[in-house]
Order: sequence, then structure tokens, then C-alpha cells
Amino acid sequence: MPGLAQTLYIATLGPLPVMKVAVVGAGYWGSKHVREYLALGCEVTVVDTDPERRKYCMRLGARAASLARALSDPAIKHVSVCAPNALHFELASRAVKEGKHLLVEKPLCPTSGQARSLHRLALKKGSKLLCGHIYRFNNAVERAGRLMLSGKLGDVLQVKCSWHQSLDFVRDRNILLDIGLHPVDIVHCWLGGAPRRAECVPRAFTAGYAQSAFLDYAVQFEGRRIDVAVDLNWISPMRRRDVVVLGTRRALSLAAAEQSLTLYDGEGRASRVRLKKNNALRDQLSYFVRRDARAIEEGTKANGRAASEVLKILELVDGDRLARCHA
Repeated sequence: MPGLAQTLYIATLGPLPVMKVAVVGAGYWGSKHVREYLALGCEVTVVDTDPERRKYCMRLGARAASLARALSDPAIKHVSVCAPNALHFELASRAVKEGKHLLVEKPLCPTSGQARSLHRLALKKGSKLLCGHIYRFNNAVERAGRLMLSGKLGDVLQVKCSWHQSLDFVRDRNILLDIGLHPVDIVHCWLGGAPRRAECVPRAFTAGYAQSAFLDYAVQFEGRRIDVAVDLNWISPMRRRDVVVLGTRRALSLAAAEQSLTLYDGEGRASRVRLKKNNALRDQLSYFVRRDARAIEEGTKANGRAASEVLKILELVDGDRLARCHA
């Protein structure tokens, strides 16, 4: 079933052999890649045009190099692309052509067409291609999917997602790609398939950009229609990463960021699901460097195929707004 591959536990796999990796783009999230690679025992080369970011990463224990030098180094096999979204396709294509394996932060590319092209190129070159859909490595998200499959909820009828946070407004940001991608990806991970219908209702704007939006679509799962509702808000001081799954027998409440999972029976009685919390980013990076290209391609952890499908869903939900964002 899509999205329910066994969780990777680093402790059971032993230490990594020393590997040389490159991180292209050392901003907020790229610097997290640097720290986690170092924690895994990798030798890290940072590529960034900002000298202060380079200095920060060098203090952590990384080295700095130009993009050309990093891509021409035969000892560097794995590359994380954490640059701005608009550069993903260009940088990732260049790295693949140099024979590198790639983990590209979300979204894989600005458009699903570019994502499919990058996926085909990686297959042709025999390169690994993984996208940074980090919640596919979240133990609570995986356990929730397994509970759905077990039939414990009965027939699933509806999935409701709330993704809220406070973000500064930047012209190249889009609420769907920035925070909307994750809940859509979780639903795709659990249920798979493309929506039969989809719409996006923007609720408020600042300088022409949506501050909040409501996504509404439906998917088919085991012959049944399941309604999906996604509430997005990036002006809220309350950070939420919540998913509620309503079934005919039970309901499930997932707080993805806290890795908390609660079941509710028909009488409203709550029972907390015991699970082991994990460092999802570290597990993602470990999975990337440990697994071979075939295992990643045939797996369910946001390979190029899955990332392209999620982008296609977002384009179906609101293609016009995504197109304007990248014009």
C-alpha cells in the first residue's frame, strides 16, 4: 500500500561508513541538513553564495566549496539541494548529469512537468532521487497509516488537515508549495491516487498572495470516496500540523509535529497510541545515503515519482496560482 513502508531505525542499522556529501544552499533548512549529516558521521561540503552561511557551517565542522568544485569531486556521491525552489530543477539536473545522487528539498521542482523530467533523467543516469517530504519519515504519520489499513477505524470517510504557522511574506512563496504540500503528501502517502475533483478557496490576501486557503478534494480508496479538507494558514501564531481521520468505527487525531496519536471510539473515549518518536530528518538523510537507487525508486519514501504526483495534485487544486507564482 503506498506510503506504509517500514520505518527506518538508525540504531538497528549501525554506524554509517564515512561518506562525503554536499549541501547546496545553507539557509534555514539547508543548515539542518549540514548538522544532521555531520551527526551521521559524514564529511560535508557546503555550497552557498552567502559568506556568513558558509562561515556558520564551517564552525559546525563542514568545509566550503564552489558548486563546480563540489560537483566535480568524485568522492562526493550524494548531494542535498536546499536552494530556493525556483533553482531546484536547474541545480538538480546539473548534479544528476555529473553522476550524483540527489535529495531535493520540497517541492522537487516548481512544476510537475519539470519533476517528471528530472525523474526520467535520474532513472536514465542510475541516480538516486529522493524529495524532502519529511513527514513520510515521521513515526506517528506512519503508525496512523498502519492503523487505517488495519481496519481499526472502520471505513475511512474523511480526512481533515490543519496546517498553520506564521511566516514572513516573500514574493516567490506560495502557500500551497510552502505549507500545503505536506498535508497533501501525507494523504497521498496513505491513500494514493489522484483526486476526482479539487478546488482551492483563498481566504485572504496580502499584496496579491494568499494568507490562508482551504483545499477541498476527494480520492478513491478501496472503492470508496474519501473527502479531503486541508486548512492552510500562514498568519497564525499557533503552529499546527494536525490531521483528523474519521471512520465508521473510530476517529484518529494526529499531531504530526509532536508525533502524538490519539484514537477515539464511538462514545468519544480517547486512548493515546504509544509510539517511539524519531528524528525524521536524520532518518531521511540516513535512508538517502544507505539505500540504493532501485530501493528508493521502488519504495514509498517520496521518490521522484511520488513527488511528481503530489505536485500534479497541487496543480489540479490550483494550477493558475502556482503558474503565477513561477511566472
